[in-house]
Amino acid sequence: MIIMAEYYFNLPPITTLTIPQQAALDDPAQIALSGGPGTGKSVVSLWRHISNHMSNPAKKSLLLTYTTTLKEYLKACCRSQNEDAAKMVATSLKSRDKIHKYKFAEIIIDEAQDLDEGYYHGILSNVSYGADDSQILYPDHCCYQSQLTSLFPDNVEHVLSKNFRSTQKIMKFAKATFPDAVIPREIIDGLASNIGELPVFMVSDGISHERTDDKQNNAILEIINAFKSDTHNIAILVPWKSEVQVFENILKGKVDDFSLYYENIVVPLKSKRVL
Repeated sequence: MIIMAEYYFNLPPITTLTIPQQAALDDPAQIALSGGPGTGKSVVSLWRHISNHMSNPAKKSLLLTYTTTLKEYLKACCRSQNEDAAKMVATSLKSRDKIHKYKFAEIIIDEAQDLDEGYYHGILSNVSYGADDSQILYPDHCCYQSQLTSLFPDNVEHVLSKNFRSTQKIMKFAKATFPDAVIPREIIDGLASNIGELPVFMVSDGISHERTDDKQNNAILEIINAFKSDTHNIAILVPWKSEVQVFENILKGKVDDFSLYYENIVVPLKSKRVL
């Protein structure tokens, strides 16, 4: 389900892409794009898709991503550049039958690690993809980068390392909290110009899905009121549909305009959520 409010979409200008991002964008061959969270894999996939549709003659590619929320974001960003490209953005699971029946100039699969290996068998088109093992949602229902390499051995590898999402202090905190996580030193060092502030944590005093967490809810409302702006978005991320509906009720009457997103999907048994 998607309920859209007034939402701010910001597509980074193509001229701001880094050299590694530009190399992946302009590569005439099919690409295997990798890099940690926040390194711009989705942005590169998006610009590659837009560039395909704006070429002469147009290359009618199909851009697929795993979640409905990201699909809506990518669609909206496409509309500012090319309406035809926007029409060719979809979720990967709902497009499974289509890509095995029809041929496209290129299929670009974002978040490719979240699809099972069988998904890729029998695709009729050339495939480029972006993937990162550290962002796998369901370990029992995924496709590791090594598997993707075996499936698409001719794809040219492009690795992104510059982080655009986090500050250095947040990345240092993540490294200290999850010592087994793969966070290369070069990513942390590369954020020297974006030190940021120390993360602030709050221990809540209730159960969120029972709507008894007043301390948490009041803090969230304070953050929204302090930082709301027409030029950026504030997100509340929760793992389950029931909690999305809880926050809908919390925000009603207290926040002027908001969107909520959730998807009714079957979660494989023994799966783990990575938030």
